[in-house]
Amino acid sequence: MDPRPTAPPVVAVVVVSDPGAWLEEALSALGAQDYPELSVLVLDAASPTDPAIGRILPSAHYRRLPDPVRWEPAANEVLSMVVGAAYLVFVHQDAALDDDAVRQLVEEALASNAGIVGPKIVEWERPERLLEVGLAVDKTGAAVSLVEPGELDQEQHDGVRDVFAVPATCFLVRADLFHALGGFDTELAEGAAVDLCWRAQVAGARVLVAPAARVRHLGADGPRPPLADAARSRIRTVLKNYGWAHRLRVLPQAALVTLVEALIALFGRRWSDARALVGAWPSALREGRRLGPSRRSLRAMRLVPDSEVRRLQTRGSAHLVAYLRGRHAEDRVEAVAESLRTERGRVAALAWVTLVVVLLVGSRHLIGGRVPAVGELAPFPSAGTFLRHVAGGWRTTGLGSEAAAPPAFAVLGLGGLVLGGAVGLLRKLLILAVWPVGLWGASRLARPFGSGRPRLVAVIVYAAVPVPYDALARGRLTGLVAYAVAPWLLLRLARATRIAPFDDGPSTTIVELAGMAALVAAAAAFAPLLVLVTLLVAVASMVGSVIAGRVAASLRGIGIAVAGAAGAALLLFPWSADFALPGRQWAALAGARPPIARAFSFADLLRFHTGPVGGGLFGWAFLVAAAFPLVLGREWRLAWAVRLWVVALVCVGAAWALGRGWIPGGVTSPEVILAPAAAALAGAVALGVAAFDLDLPGYRFGWRQVATVVAGGAVIAGTLPLVVAASDGRWRAPNGDLAGATSWMPTEAVAHGSFRVLWLGDPTVLPLGSWPVGPRGEGLAFGTSRDGPPDATDLWPGAASGATALIADALATARRGDTSSLGHLLAPMAIRYIVVVQRDAPAQYHQPLRPAPPTVLHALADQVDLQVRPADPAIVVYENRAWAAVRALLPGASSAPAVAPHGADLHAARAALPGDGPTSFGGTLPAGGGELLVAEASSRWHLTVNGHGVARQRSFGWANAFASPVAGGRAHLRFRTPLAHDGALALEVFLWILVLRVLRRERRRRKAERLPAPEVGG
Repeated sequence: MDPRPTAPPVVAVVVVSDPGAWLEEALSALGAQDYPELSVLVLDAASPTDPAIGRILPSAHYRRLPDPVRWEPAANEVLSMVVGAAYLVFVHQDAALDDDAVRQLVEEALASNAGIVGPKIVEWERPERLLEVGLAVDKTGAAVSLVEPGELDQEQHDGVRDVFAVPATCFLVRADLFHALGGFDTELAEGAAVDLCWRAQVAGARVLVAPAARVRHLGADGPRPPLADAARSRIRTVLKNYGWAHRLRVLPQAALVTLVEALIALFGRRWSDARALVGAWPSALREGRRLGPSRRSLRAMRLVPDSEVRRLQTRGSAHLVAYLRGRHAEDRVEAVAESLRTERGRVAALAWVTLVVVLLVGSRHLIGGRVPAVGELAPFPSAGTFLRHVAGGWRTTGLGSEAAAPPAFAVLGLGGLVLGGAVGLLRKLLILAVWPVGLWGASRLARPFGSGRPRLVAVIVYAAVPVPYDALARGRLTGLVAYAVAPWLLLRLARATRIAPFDDGPSTTIVELAGMAALVAAAAAFAPLLVLVTLLVAVASMVGSVIAGRVAASLRGIGIAVAGAAGAALLLFPWSADFALPGRQWAALAGARPPIARAFSFADLLRFHTGPVGGGLFGWAFLVAAAFPLVLGREWRLAWAVRLWVVALVCVGAAWALGRGWIPGGVTSPEVILAPAAAALAGAVALGVAAFDLDLPGYRFGWRQVATVVAGGAVIAGTLPLVVAASDGRWRAPNGDLAGATSWMPTEAVAHGSFRVLWLGDPTVLPLGSWPVGPRGEGLAFGTSRDGPPDATDLWPGAASGATALIADALATARRGDTSSLGHLLAPMAIRYIVVVQRDAPAQYHQPLRPAPPTVLHALADQVDLQVRPADPAIVVYENRAWAAVRALLPGASSAPAVAPHGADLHAARAALPGDGPTSFGGTLPAGGGELLVAEASSRWHLTVNGHGVARQRSFGWANAFASPVAGGRAHLRFRTPLAHDGALALEVFLWILVLRVLRRERRRRKAERLPAPEVGG
């Protein structure tokens, strides 16, 4: 008997597809193996040329497949071709095995009783460099290498160890296991080997790596699959290989990772990557419905539960790490490593890290907790509510009006749909995103000024100005939006002038106009005053150019700004048309004017001190630093410093004049005008750094060197208030809001019918958009909400002309003492509660007191039909005991009640036709007839009862009344949207598509220009 054991038979499988010259070396390496029982099977996936297998390796078995196929289905041919083999070794066509590699793999498989064994994979030309020694896989099916890119092989990975997966480059698998698992999943565009290893471990097999077996890999298998295909493959793997309980846990986490990757791609302007990542989910989930047979097959083989499989997987998100490392990151990582070798680079890195830490610490309670609904930071309704407002053509503010919804509703509605209806998360992302967007813009604004230091200083200064923190604490959403967009606006205007250093690679005029229009429109959708601010900044830049020179070029900037504002108006059509119609008020554009007595001083505005953050001596520090380029700069540094200073001073002056009442109108949120001033100031400080690098060496030693030290110290001093403000984790924003103090109101609407709430007070503390009422300069404003505290649909008030003006008239009547029955005057308007706001948050949070004029409280106290309800000390709540619902049935009435001097008597009215609306309501009208009163100011409301239309008549001179049939029945009330409104929306969508196509084409052109030119020669 032969004492030596018989070697188990092994078949090496090579799939050939359009190979190169390296195939000969790869096959020769298989022919040189020292394993005695090795057969080689070459599967030709219909290569366009003859690979000449017989000449290279005559002993190989060769089969040509009839059609070109991918690697996975070609490799699965062994399921029907190979019989009697103990092991299969799959080898890529560009991989060359060391002479003992197969023997080492088989010996380790036998010694460790392993189902799959992978080798050490090294570079083809530099075998001392490692490529792979097994793979780690996270819970979402994403694989990441266990070695660093370019890592030297110093025997640090030479121990045999269990891994979750091995790469498909080369690996050994037990033949019976491969047949039992059904081979590779041919529907996967990437990760077929990972999927096979996962299923093998579920079936109880070990997967390990045997580094004694070495394989050189060229990496000539072609490009990786598109990002969308790879993402779909990963989701398919998760859907197939987990049990139902783990699928429920892991899928939301995988979706969150995808969202983070998409956001990273968006910030990196890789729009196609973001679209591919998000778009992979719908198709993958649809494919997941067909995975029943695969799941049942794996369930029948399962020996290891998912909990044990999870212990074998790596923690965290391997795919996110791989994405950041693999998508255009290698050059950046190397550049960062190079910069960290210098003292200047280490200081810059420390500054970046410190800034990020301070912002995260200062926002920690906002990120992990609740953002208060203060001022304009109102809660969001459902995504469907936003979109119904857009499609309906009916505004619910005031007493209602026929008007287009603000485009912000469309943005928020679509954003809510993308996030699966998580409008709370959308609101938080919208608020917190202003920092990364604004700071990114500050970095881009300063990029033409030189090296990385001007950009870093611009970002630090812009992050430290109090504008966004005071806007957040005061609940000024418009101020936050302006902060995010201001540096981008300045950058657009600077590029439009084409004055150095902003003259690098100018775009065509059409592209500049499209970019300006899109930017202004996107910002003005939330803060419409930014259209005028854009023109103000352009004029200020021209004035600066008059001082610094190059006036003609600055005129081009004004032209682009004017044309961009006009283009923004077109992109915001039909909403923008409302501002040009007769009777429109300034408050619809910039909010109601606050009391002149509480206007900010010029010194406060110059330090951007409009809230609890900033102010004091340190508030002047950045002004000192920004003056540095004025005394040191030369050439374009001095010229742009002058322009930016003029922009800052003009914006601050405009905000001051508006607050003092010297300019018609007013502004509830001065941060909208101050944000461009802050961006200009940050740019001026960055110019000081550029002047330090370029201009200071040209001066003799003297006071300018001392000024450098002073400017540097001023930058450091200016950041100290930011560090102090970060301590509470909320940037001094209150932890509560008035929504909590009036949370009982919605239950009243459900029980007794829909109603309106009238809010009165200083416009800076009202939690909704408002209109001025009372004497000019008094600073009293009013707004309305429905069924309780306001939401985001009440932020943009629109026009107060028409029926809504009757609310102001009724209040004026009460203040003059001409009535003691204000409740009866307001009853036809369905106003049930009057809330006088004196603080923007409950009293326990000690927000600044902004009391209403005493005459208002005295007048309300004199009304016999108003009753004070207990409430938080921050507000005074009056209940109107004469109120009627927005849709109320007056039984037995033959016509609408007349309006008496003291108001209308609607005590017999009962609520009817419930529903959320805003343009459609339904319900059953009782028998007996009566008059259905609808407190909506439009003749386009239409009522049907049992399918038959009911004649409408005017009620109270502005509302609607419908005679209910005696028999009663099923009723439907709806607002008939004008066809012109639908056509205008279609035009708006068309214009946005057109502009975005122009910008996308320009981006592709610039990207093509950045690609290296092909080499010419022979």
